[in-house]
Amino acid sequence: MTADVAGGRRWMVAAVDLVVLTGLIAVAASAVAPVYGDLRWLAAAAGGAVIGGTLAGVVGLLRWHWSIGLVAVTFGYFVFGAALATPTAAASGLFPTVESTHRLAVGVITSWRQLLTVATPVGSSGTLLLPIYLTALLAGCFALSVTIRTRRPFWAVLAPVMMMVISALLGDSAGNATFLTGGLIAVVSLVWAAWRVRLTAGTEGGGLDLRRPLSAVLVLTAAGAGAYFVAPRVAPDVPRTALRNVVVPPFDPRDYPSPLAAFRKYVKSDAARSAEMLTVTGLPKDGRIRLAALDDYDGQVFNVSTSTGSFARVGDRVADPTEGESVIVTVTLVDYQGIWLPEVGRMTGIAFDGERAGELTDALRYSSGSATGVVTTGLRRGDSYTLRATVPPEPVKSETADLQVGAVPLPAPIGVPDKVKAAASTYVDGVDSTFDRVEALRTNLVDKGLFSHGDTSANEQNSPSGHGAYRLKRLMDDRKMVGDQEQFAAAMTLMARTLGLPARVVMGFHAPDTYSGSGDLVVTGADMSAWVEVYFQDAGWVTFDPTPEVEEITQKPERQSTSSPRQQALDPPPPPQAPEQAKASDVEDQEANPEDEKETDDPSESEGGTAGSVNWLGIGAAVGIPLLLIGAPIAVVLLLKRRRRKHRREAPTTEERIAGGWAELVDSARDLGHVAPLVATRTEVAAGLGATFADEVGRGTVLLARQADAKVFGPEVVEESEVAEFWALVDGLTREFGAGRSRWRRVQARLSTASLRHRRRR
Repeated sequence: MTADVAGGRRWMVAAVDLVVLTGLIAVAASAVAPVYGDLRWLAAAAGGAVIGGTLAGVVGLLRWHWSIGLVAVTFGYFVFGAALATPTAAASGLFPTVESTHRLAVGVITSWRQLLTVATPVGSSGTLLLPIYLTALLAGCFALSVTIRTRRPFWAVLAPVMMMVISALLGDSAGNATFLTGGLIAVVSLVWAAWRVRLTAGTEGGGLDLRRPLSAVLVLTAAGAGAYFVAPRVAPDVPRTALRNVVVPPFDPRDYPSPLAAFRKYVKSDAARSAEMLTVTGLPKDGRIRLAALDDYDGQVFNVSTSTGSFARVGDRVADPTEGESVIVTVTLVDYQGIWLPEVGRMTGIAFDGERAGELTDALRYSSGSATGVVTTGLRRGDSYTLRATVPPEPVKSETADLQVGAVPLPAPIGVPDKVKAAASTYVDGVDSTFDRVEALRTNLVDKGLFSHGDTSANEQNSPSGHGAYRLKRLMDDRKMVGDQEQFAAAMTLMARTLGLPARVVMGFHAPDTYSGSGDLVVTGADMSAWVEVYFQDAGWVTFDPTPEVEEITQKPERQSTSSPRQQALDPPPPPQAPEQAKASDVEDQEANPEDEKETDDPSESEGGTAGSVNWLGIGAAVGIPLLLIGAPIAVVLLLKRRRRKHRREAPTTEERIAGGWAELVDSARDLGHVAPLVATRTEVAAGLGATFADEVGRGTVLLARQADAKVFGPEVVEESEVAEFWALVDGLTREFGAGRSRWRRVQARLSTASLRHRRRR
């Protein structure tokens, strides 16, 4: 701050600077609004800018050393960051805790990757607010430091510009009225800079001269109007570049075994059916708990795909426009284990509880298209979480006649048995309505089927596990059609797909009939089920249950042989392929489908799997962005100084090179703390250098000053050798300047901008 802005006026001007610049920083951060989904980003951005600007301003006005300001800003970062950046870890959402301090310390590096890999809207859990808070804090600190500590306050407008660029990179492709916010920042910055420069320069009369900013605004308006009308024609429908579109989450569900292959482990015996899987509070009556939606069939198993949407990290909020009943469900795991997240309806938010809350939040991936969530590190006993979800209503019977299937990108099924296709055509013969065709598939399977888990200890019918092509062919061959939810849901889904209907299998738990819809529900293995979902254009995914009732097992008579009393033989398995054509999966299927097929082994170990390839782009963004914020200013300073020295050393004439060498010497001294007068002869400047540094150095600078005057103003032509000798003396004296300083002080001088900010009067 200049001398003519003194006393209370200095504080008043600093307050105006704080209000204007922090406001511009908050506006510049608006590009991240669609990413967060609520206004917590605004509190983090505005709060961070005010904290950084206030602390930097107070330290600067009190003329304290910059290192004190660094300590103050660091302290403010941790104290206020608890409420603004990590509210879920703060005590009462406001006060610092050990957990909030740990998140703020570690999040300086890790939060960038988290923000870029979480699906939007990300919410405010974990450290997702930290990048915008930290950026605003540094921007506010930079802005007020420039206005108070330098003679060129208008450079402070770089703070909102930096904030706008970083916010745009952290935002999404849609942006958030960036054209309007950029124009607002430009206009306000020009007006403020015009007022601030006149005030700093001590212009007679002070006040605000609107001529220059108004001229600039007119130019910007013309340029903006041209860009607004011309850009759509030059680059129509081109989305804005955002880092989150480059950083791709590594999770691929195909790296994990199909959860439907493990169906029988929950129901294969009385002990498995009675085992407590989880406890649920808030589940609606007749509710369903989803584990996974499977839409990819390869002839062996149904698996989860990414055809309807990729699996991405999510925060405590999940964007889902589905209408229906809003529910809040609390889930506590007992014996259930695996990566597939038990959830209800269409998830709109989730908050994990307990000691593993942070770990589970980081490991959560969710696909809105399939309404399927996974926790890559695995769930185990004691894990608990609270879900916010929307349960869509079932279509009204009177409206089903007008329902039409919608377009959903599903992978084409492979290896569908011909008998499944033939049965589908037979079941829907003569049915007109699309919904009625689906209902016809379901009704025929229920009427012709016999329910059995194949538990011989309960005297059930023989019902092998699995849902591969051979098992489904056997299901259709058998007039009893013996099976359970695994076989009937898979069969109906494939039937619907052969008719061109978008269908998928959903595996999960179904609340028992005895559940009233209130209180805690203990979910057991007997509640494990599988059903079918078909997508309709105006109703979304509609649920169908093609499995016969359990009671029907005692009502249907045993099938009698029509040829002999011997047991009817099953159709032989398909002939083996040639060795060069056979696939490992085909061999496994043939081995798993003979007449005496056994239960599927307990695949609890299959819930693991590989974690996906290393996401080098995400790691690069997490490390590169902080390094860029720290290293970019340092690189700019070093580059400017090197360029300045080169310009002086290679000046057009030898006299200018001599003068440049002297200027280089004075600038080196200025970076070490020496204050040279703006108007003085070289001899006078040399005398001042002698007072600041050692006497021997002072005498050397006086001699060098006289030599420079003689060569610049003398009549003799200066030779190149004399220039080289002069610059050698300059470099030697520069080293002498720093000889009495510590190594850290010399490093500070290398990075100092004092000589770059110095303005020489001409």
